[in-house]
Order: sequence, then structure tokens, then C-alpha cells
Amino acid sequence: MEVLTDVMNPESTQMIQQTYSQLYKSLKEAAEQLELEFKGCDDRSLLSSRKVTNFILVWMREYYLFQKKFDALFNRSVMQPAADQFTAVVALALQKYLSARQSIGSVKSETNLERRKGSLRPDISIWQSIGELVGVVECKTNLGRNRYGWKKQYEDRTKRISTLSSHCLSFLCVLTKENWEVSWEEFSGSPLAGKKWLCLSDLWPSKMGRNVSSSIIHPVEPMFITIKEALEAKR
Repeated sequence: MEVLTDVMNPESTQMIQQTYSQLYKSLKEAAEQLELEFKGCDDRSLLSSRKVTNFILVWMREYYLFQKKFDALFNRSVMQPAADQFTAVVALALQKYLSARQSIGSVKSETNLERRKGSLRPDISIWQSIGELVGVVECKTNLGRNRYGWKKQYEDRTKRISTLSSHCLSFLCVLTKENWEVSWEEFSGSPLAGKKWLCLSDLWPSKMGRNVSSSIIHPVEPMFITIKEALEAKR
């Protein structure tokens, strides 16, 4: 990432430019390292190591801790929504996994499924190389705001998507169970839990210690493998 410098800029401005450039470089390198780790283990080892889930949880933990410190600089009392950040890291990890497995498919985020007004725009969509929709993933940090309507929303969205691609996989990926215990029993007791419905952690990210593995409820690795196998089946 090019750093734009201007001899007339004050030192503080140059520091900001360098900071964001280094942040981008570091995140890019972390993603590339994750892809190398994917290449170094088969799917069976991936399932047991929970490498992807740990990567996502640590990313989100560090993001929340950073945001908390940043907000303190100007006394903001309410943290900004982190749903976009969660979607980004899930999409990035999935893209690197499929690339490491040489799957012929692409991962897109916030892409309309149709060229018309009112088209569905999933958080993450997975496409086969010929342009066929293979799967979608909706990402939520928690279900607090929609604790009573999330199931119907998932079912309605899945039904609409099936009219576009009859065999399209549909997943719901939630970061934490905190703040939506009202419907947790319905979620966790479903046969879809751990398969199509995932809740990664029982803790809020900022509460996680160094060992994020201890908080995992549903790892994401099975979802990644299912998506890869769906892509392979369409070759």
C-alpha cells in the first residue's frame, strides 16, 4: 500500500498515513500466513486444530479491545457496531481457505444476487467459476436486536435464495451468544445448530482471555469444508 507523503504535511499527519499503511500491511501479512497454514494441514487436522475459528475470535477480540481504547480518546460511551468487521474476517478467512485448497470459486461480500431493485444482498456469497451461486453466509455479532425474529428472517431469506439457486447452501454465523439468551435454547437445540447455524463463542470478544479456544461453541471449520465440497461437486 503506497504511503502518500507531502513535505508540507505536519508530522502528525504523516504519522497517521504511516500508521494506516502499516496496519494494512500487517493485516495482509496475517491473512497470507493463514493461507500458508491452510496449505500445511489437511481438513482433518483443520477440524481438530480449530485454526480458523481461533483466527476469527482473536481478530475480533483485538478489534474490540482496540475500539474500546480508541473510544476513550474522545469519551465515546457507546461502541460502534462491529458487524462489518466480523463479516470481513469471516469472508477473508474463507477466501484464503478456498484458495489454499485450489477450489474454483470466489467469495464476495455485500453483492446483490440479482440486477434488480430489492435484490437480496447477503453478507457473504460464494460463487462457482461459471457464475453459479453456491452458498450464502449471514454474519451477526449477536442476535440481541432481533432475538425474536431471527429464525423467521433466516427461513424467509433461505426460501428466497432457493428460487435463484435450488441447491444453494445457507448459513447463519453468529459471533457470540451474549445478549440473546432469550432464544438460545431454540437456536442450540435445533438440528441445524453447528451445521447451518453457528454461534462461535459464549463470551463477548473483549472478555476473552488469551485462550480463545475455551470459549468456542460451534467452530467454523465444518462450514468451510462443506462450502469447499459444494464447489468441488460442481466442477
